[in-house]
Amino acid sequence: MDAGTPDQLSAVDSSTCLLPTALTSYYDGDHAPATTSVGGNDLYQDVNQLDRSGTLTITRTWNDGSVRSCTPALPACGTPGAVTVATIASELAAIDVQAAFAVSPMSIYGLDDRLQGGAVYAIARDDLRILYVGSPCTSMSSSSCQPVPSGVQRLSDGLKSLVSTALGDPACSGL
Repeated sequence: MDAGTPDQLSAVDSSTCLLPTALTSYYDGDHAPATTSVGGNDLYQDVNQLDRSGTLTITRTWNDGSVRSCTPALPACGTPGAVTVATIASELAAIDVQAAFAVSPMSIYGLDDRLQGGAVYAIARDDLRILYVGSPCTSMSSSSCQPVPSGVQRLSDGLKSLVSTALGDPACSGL
């Protein structure tokens, strides 16, 4: 199945714990919130890979070049009040998310804070289409600031929440 076509993505059964495409997410830029900084120097960078079967692997690369990873247990699909793989599948199938991925191979929504030493949250599909999600556009933003579509914001927030929960799993204690 080609996970890149909108018709196939919209056919996702969000009650299952399967994704139509693998996803990779990470913060892109200087001093990203997903890193620990000491004196302005980032100590590590996390890359989160969620495969089609719903397995999450978090890979942490330290600034000394060492790499550690973990594959934590995730909340079971259907767990009340929890972000699960089914939640991510449903968010991925949203019309505005599909449209955002279709715009170009790389789309930036919200403020691109990398220009001021900040970061954006990157969400990449396995077909190499990437969404960059920055902070919300403001009245002071340039006219080129594209507001973040609500579905894209939900997907970004959902992935961040899933990863945050996963980092609390004992399998990730050695990162």
